[in-house]
This record gives sequence, structure tokens and C-alpha cells, in this order.
Amino acid sequence: KIVHFIIYLLLALMMYYGWKKQITFPSLYRHTLLKILVITFAYGFLVEILQEKLTADRHFDLMDALANSSGAVAGSWISPYFLRKIRRAETEKN
Repeated sequence: KIVHFIIYLLLALMMYYGWKKQITFPSLYRHTLLKILVITFAYGFLVEILQEKLTADRHFDLMDALANSSGAVAGSWISPYFLRKIRRAETEKN
């Protein structure tokens, strides 16, 4: 379950960083954390459901889904902090 948590934490961090770094679609900046939470929650539950429906040896596991969701929440929560640290490091480098 820890691996699920870490993977979804990293997914949320990378999504936040990519979302804030891109300049093509400025409308994506609004409600970034909420969008990332919705996408990562949906993705995590979809993967668990598809495991149940499409494989013979894998099953839906609510604890995996909760670990996925917890990782997504944690990643979304700390993402702004990490982005500030990255930007600060980039400006200090220049």
C-alpha cells in the first residue's frame, strides 16, 4: 500500500509541476489542485475497477484505492511548496 501511496503522490507532484510550467493553456491555471485531485482520484479508481473487470488474477482492492487517493491528496497538498522551492532554486542559479 505504501507503493501505491508514493506513486500517486509523485503523480500529483508531476502533474502540478507540468500544469504550472506550461504556458499554452492559461485557463488550466484556475483550480489546478482541484483538477489534479479529480483526475488522480478517477484514474486510481478506474485502474482498480479495470483490474476487477479485465483480469482473472487481479481484483478490486478498496485499500489500494484509498492508498492511491491518500497519495494524490498528499501530493496535491505539498505540490505548491515543492514548486516554490524549484522556482527559487532556478532563480538562484541564474
